[in-house]
Parts: sequence; structure tokens; C-alpha cells
Amino acid sequence: MHSQNTTGVIGVGNMGTAILQGIYSAKFCPAEKIVFCEKDTDRALQVSRQTGIKDLPIDRLIDFSDIIILAVKPAQTAEVCEILRSRGYNKILISIAAGISIEKLKKMAGDTCKIIRAMPNLPALIGRGITAAAYEKSADNNLKEIISGLFRCIGEYIEVEEKNMNAVTALSGSGPAYVFSFINALADGGVFCGLSKAAALKLAWHTVLGSAELGIAGKEHPCALVDKICSPGGTTITGLQVLDAGAWRGVLIDAVRAACMKAADLEKS
Repeated sequence: MHSQNTTGVIGVGNMGTAILQGIYSAKFCPAEKIVFCEKDTDRALQVSRQTGIKDLPIDRLIDFSDIIILAVKPAQTAEVCEILRSRGYNKILISIAAGISIEKLKKMAGDTCKIIRAMPNLPALIGRGITAAAYEKSADNNLKEIISGLFRCIGEYIEVEEKNMNAVTALSGSGPAYVFSFINALADGGVFCGLSKAAALKLAWHTVLGSAELGIAGKEHPCALVDKICSPGGTTITGLQVLDAGAWRGVLIDAVRAACMKAADLEKS
């Protein structure tokens, strides 16, 4: 058990549910100290039945919680923060909304909260995500330990400066979508060469999974691992030459840059 803090999640879409289930399964705090709030009554009933976690009205959740995880869409953030302000909430508030700065959150929710800005990603659904978190300058080590313990319930964790949160959003927040698109294209290449789609997808999924695990385990630079696969005049170097001719690395870098700029635009709006 990591904490005795009562913890509430506002909004249980994909990410809110992943966090809710993660902290419950990992026993981040006692089960009776975990609650959630969801405007969609059908969704609330479904999550409550699946997890056994109690759904509370938002005012009761705010009064109950030492930690609140704000997992609503960015467009709904101001509305929820106004309710937090009106009830004088002054504890720990974590926002996972893209493009909303800590400064803006303090203006909306009140400057008595300890505010953390975080960006998890979709693999959190199976406890294999990675979350980056940024803090106010006044945050102490005790607070950071609580937050890192919470997000390690759904995968890996890294602390970054807030100025880098838009880059995080573009890379690891949006990144799974790039990876899924790559996997589908890789499988389609296999289909073009005669494989069934089912066989091609299985090969592609496990190729990417195994490659990532190898890279993490060995801690070698990706380029060194590429060199281990490429034999002179072989199939791999031939395929890589086609990718390089299509400027695929530059396209991917541009995609991350464009997503980062979009996040920065959201921050200004």
C-alpha cells in the first residue's frame, strides 16, 4: 500500500478508467478510499459494476478526496475547475488534459490547490503506459513521491519540466497512434507479399513488442540494434533504403513536431 490518501477520479473515459483500475489493482490506497464521478450515468453504472468502486456526485467526491485526478476532456476542464473553486478545494489536483498549463489550472481551480500536470498514454489500459508529470516549483519530495507512486500503478513514470509537456503530449501521448499506424502498414506489407492479414498482424505486433523490449533490456542505441540486423547486401538494408528514400524518418519527426505545435496552440487558447 503506497498511500492513505483518499483518491477521486473525475471522468472515466479510457484514461480515467485505466487510472482508476490501476490504483485499485495496485492497492495505491485502501479500496474504500477510491471513488469516481462520471456525468454519463450509463457509463458510471458500467464502471461501478466492473470495478466495484463507488460512484459519487461531484460535490461529495470533492469533499471526500485528498487527491483528485481530473480526467475529463480539455473542453470540460474549466467547468469542473469552477466547481472545485466554489467548494474551496485545497488539496492535490492532477490534470491529464493536453494543452492546459499549471498557471491556467490555478486560475480556474484556485491557487490553494497543489497542481500537477500529467500526460499518461493509452497502454495504461493494460498497466504498460508511461506517464510524464510536471510540478509547480513549490512541490516537495513528499508530493512527488505520492504522484510517482500513483502513476507507477499504470506503468512507467518520468518527471519533466512543464515547458516540455507539449513535447511529451506529441511523443508519448500521441505516439501509440503512430505505432498502431506503423504496425498496420507493416502488416499490409506482409499481405502484399502473400501473408494472410491475421498472420501478418501477429508477426507485426510481436515484432514491435519484442523489439521494444530488447531495446529497453539491452540499453543499446537504436542505431546499434539496426546494425545488428543489417547484413551486407541483404534484405533488411534493402528495405531500409526504400524507407530512407521515402524520407520516413523526417515525416515522423514532422508529425511529432506538428502535434507539439498543436498542443502549444491549445495552451494559448
